[in-house]
Amino acid sequence: MAEKNNGSDQVTLLRRQAEEIARIKLVRPPEDTAALSPEENRRLLHELRVHQIELEIQNEELRRVQAELETARARYFDLYDVAPVGYCTVSEQSLILEANLTAAGLLGATRSELVKRPISRFILKEDQDIYYLHRKQLFETGAPQGCELRLRRADESHFWARLDATMAQEMDGTPVCRLAISDITVLTRGEDNLRRAKESLETTHRELLQSLVREQFLARTDGLTGLYNYRHFSEIAAHEFSAAARYRLPLTIFMFDVDGFKQINDTVGHKAGDKVLEQVALAITEQIRTVDVLARYGGDEFIILLPQTSAQQALPIAERIRQSVATLRLETDNGPLGITVSIGIAEAEHEPADESVEAVIQHADKAMYTAKAEGCNCTVIYSVQPQGSAV
Repeated sequence: MAEKNNGSDQVTLLRRQAEEIARIKLVRPPEDTAALSPEENRRLLHELRVHQIELEIQNEELRRVQAELETARARYFDLYDVAPVGYCTVSEQSLILEANLTAAGLLGATRSELVKRPISRFILKEDQDIYYLHRKQLFETGAPQGCELRLRRADESHFWARLDATMAQEMDGTPVCRLAISDITVLTRGEDNLRRAKESLETTHRELLQSLVREQFLARTDGLTGLYNYRHFSEIAAHEFSAAARYRLPLTIFMFDVDGFKQINDTVGHKAGDKVLEQVALAITEQIRTVDVLARYGGDEFIILLPQTSAQQALPIAERIRQSVATLRLETDNGPLGITVSIGIAEAEHEPADESVEAVIQHADKAMYTAKAEGCNCTVIYSVQPQGSAV
């Protein structure tokens, strides 16, 4: 601060002295010095010598300031040239006006090869629209812009770069773009690897979920008919029976099997027997409600749980099933084969208090065998003295 004050004082002093000398010269030109007295001549000569010395001091000060400016300028350009990012000045017409050494190195060219060249020459064709939008927004809004794209080197190889642009003006007021170029290839490659790893993990997770769903489906499904297996049916039945017992709601179970199924296997073969089971399962599925639970009990036997339904309410459903199955025909080498079922119905009475769903199933099983004893192709509701509805 003291040096700046001293310099200012010196300039002021020199200016005052120069003005005084100029006034003297204006009042009494040098050619009229003969008219001056010896004392005035000595004073004038003294003033001129002082002024000369002041000019020499001022010139020395200017040379010192200029040297400092040159040093600072050289230091700036050294820092500019070896900066860790590339710097370019680009005209509004997208011509490179200047570039530092880092930018030249990134683009694989000398600075002289960059100057006056369109910057688009160094942008991958597929990414040039990104740059044009970036440049347009900069010159229209004046707000700093940033984008990521691929730059092309002189040898036609390319790399991922981030461009950060700001608006500036040249000495004549011409608008230009100050462009900073950062090589983000490693970062982009890391992001790509992370994205691929994430996609792979998501794919694996999705496959595991699909596998789990498939395993769960297989664990509760009969492989031949696609119906629930008895294990899964038992889990559902226990829950439904518990709710029915708690709230004293009706619950009914059907048990039925294919009449003469053993004879079918023996006469036309097990493959034909499997087709019979598949057709029966499909026919039953079309007749029951969405709330009903159908499962393959085992062999040729099927079981259905009908929640909140009494035996009398369930009887029409059983009859629809029986009549639907009776319309089925299986083509065999011996001609069409008719199919029928015998159905046993049992309702949970909730008495005695220790009655279980297994007891209801046993009652339905007994009613089914009663139906078979009555000639098959009929429906029987369980009671102490079973009563049937034969057709």
